[in-house]
Amino acid sequence: MQLIAQFSPNISTITRGFWTDVQQTEEWLRGLQKDITARTLLLKGKSLTQLEPWLPWSHSPLELEGWLNPMEVQLTWRYLLHFLVASGPDSLFIPCGGDAWIAWNPRTVIVRAPHNSWIWSHVIDSWDPAAWRTLDQIEWWEQGRLQQAARTDFGVFEQWQHPYGMEEWRINAADNHESILQLWWQQLANRLGTRPVKVSWRQEQLHNPNTILGLPVRLSWLGLKISGDQSQFWDGVSHWPEPRGLRATMQWSSPRWNAWWSTQVSLKRWKQGTRLEAHYTLNQRPLTRHAVKIMRQEMHHFPIFHLQSVMTPLVYSEQHTWMSLMERAQASRWKEMATENLKGYSWPRLPAMRIPPRIRLGSSWMIDKLSSHTGLWTIRHRSLPLAVQIHWPRKNHAGNLTVTFLNQISASLYDLDPRSDIDRFSLNRRYWASVIVHHILPVLERIFTSDDFR
Repeated sequence: MQLIAQFSPNISTITRGFWTDVQQTEEWLRGLQKDITARTLLLKGKSLTQLEPWLPWSHSPLELEGWLNPMEVQLTWRYLLHFLVASGPDSLFIPCGGDAWIAWNPRTVIVRAPHNSWIWSHVIDSWDPAAWRTLDQIEWWEQGRLQQAARTDFGVFEQWQHPYGMEEWRINAADNHESILQLWWQQLANRLGTRPVKVSWRQEQLHNPNTILGLPVRLSWLGLKISGDQSQFWDGVSHWPEPRGLRATMQWSSPRWNAWWSTQVSLKRWKQGTRLEAHYTLNQRPLTRHAVKIMRQEMHHFPIFHLQSVMTPLVYSEQHTWMSLMERAQASRWKEMATENLKGYSWPRLPAMRIPPRIRLGSSWMIDKLSSHTGLWTIRHRSLPLAVQIHWPRKNHAGNLTVTFLNQISASLYDLDPRSDIDRFSLNRRYWASVIVHHILPVLERIFTSDDFR
């Protein structure tokens, strides 16, 4: 579990510089006596000239992204593709006209284009997915469209149907099968003809910013990383110019911020000032009352004005990809079942509804205090992977409900039943609480604990 906390500045940072805020944040963290194990400065700009004052301080490879025009190089298109892939870039991206494009990185190939695009005939001819040996396969409906995924000898193959007629194919290579992915990428790209290519790569030294591996390139951005733990770092901070026109972020990492949470504190250059955030990651699973209690204490101790949960980035693995797809398919079936069962439900309206004097949440549900804040409450089932978010109505803003199944698929009140008679503009919170506690939650629980569902 990962949370992002946004801090309210005690005083305006408009008139202070970024480096002044960096130093004051460092002093603040030292005063908290937290175990800071790493300090990292990240800078990103559009030219080497912008980053020049900081280049002597960086001991990590530069990150670059730029466009390469094949018409400006003395190489054939086929050899250029082979040369780029063999050089070990982070990623390659080729636009194919309109909304169509293909992308490659060492573990994934993605093709995205309108359903009737000319590119799909080349994809089918070069890959021939019908001939692949399938180990397992799943299908599910999402947004009214059929989605498919298959597990093969070489990895996971996904077929996505998106709104507005867009289709996406994605191949995730299994371990030791990256070479097959590289071959298929080159076979497909060779059929596209000569086109501009966007390349992302890393380079130890940058003697000529207008070339990539000796080829002319139009840079989009450059990024560098500086360790804040080197002894001369803070001497440099006092002399560096303000990072105007740059994306600047200073990060402090603390694996043992407290007994339950590790934290990465980030100070970002934001408009004319700075913005302070903290990324909390749960060290011990599952989430317990003690971990929640400590986080609530953090919210009282620090000027946190907004806390929200985010998807935790995980290291890629074929097993994780397949399990996530299976969970998504199951979540879609849960949503479909909830929609079918709620179609015939008679929703109460405020004038004809009796609101009891006391409204209590059932014992099988609990309020998720970490995901709740002013204007938004989250209620979770204690044993089922169900969560209900309540967007309380405000003046001129209708209220709404969002049900999330297996932390994967969400459905709004309109998705579940467009004909719902709930008075969404009612500002009477007792009415909303009564509808949720006595109608919504029991119906959901009855659906997913019934024998038919099992």
